[in-house]
Amino acid sequence: MSLCRFAFVVTAIVALSFSTSTSGQQLTSGGEESSAMGLTSSTDNSHKDTPKMSGNIKIVDYDFVKNLPNLHPEILLIDVREPQELQETGQIPTSINIPLATVKQVLGEQTSAEEFKQKFSREKPSLDSPIVFYCRSGRRSQMAAETAVALGYTNIMNYKGSWLDWAKHEGLPQ
Repeated sequence: MSLCRFAFVVTAIVALSFSTSTSGQQLTSGGEESSAMGLTSSTDNSHKDTPKMSGNIKIVDYDFVKNLPNLHPEILLIDVREPQELQETGQIPTSINIPLATVKQVLGEQTSAEEFKQKFSREKPSLDSPIVFYCRSGRRSQMAAETAVALGYTNIMNYKGSWLDWAKHEGLPQ
C-alpha cells in the first residue's frame, strides 16, 4: 500500500471513530440522573422540555426555564449579567447573580461551600449538579457555561434566548 493511500485510510478511520464517539457521547451524555429529571441530549426536538446540545452544553428555552421552580427546583439558575443590569430590568425568579467576570472564581476552588451558601443562600453546586446560565441575549451565558465545563462541571445548560426572550414572553422591559 502506498504511503499516500495509507495516510488516507488512517485519516478516514480516525474521522469515523471521532464521529461515532462524538455521536454516542451526545446521545448518552447526561446519564440516568438527567433522564430522571426529564433532561435528555437527544437531537429529537419534538418535546419542548428537551434541551438541545451545543457541544457539552445543553441549550434550553423559555418553557424549560419557566417550569424550573415547579418541575426542577434542584436546578441552579445563574444570571451572569452585571448587578446594574438586573436593577434596570429585573431577573428571572429563583435565579442568583454571579457576574460573568466572577464565574470562574465563584464556581471554582477559590470559593468554599460555606462562602457560597452564605452569599447566595444555596448549596454550592457539585461538579454533576445541573446548572442553567443566562444573561441578556445568550452570549455571556454561553461563555459562563464554557467556563463551568472547563472547571469540570458536567451538567451545564445555556438559556440561549436569555433575558430578551424571557422579557418578551413575560411582557417585561428588555
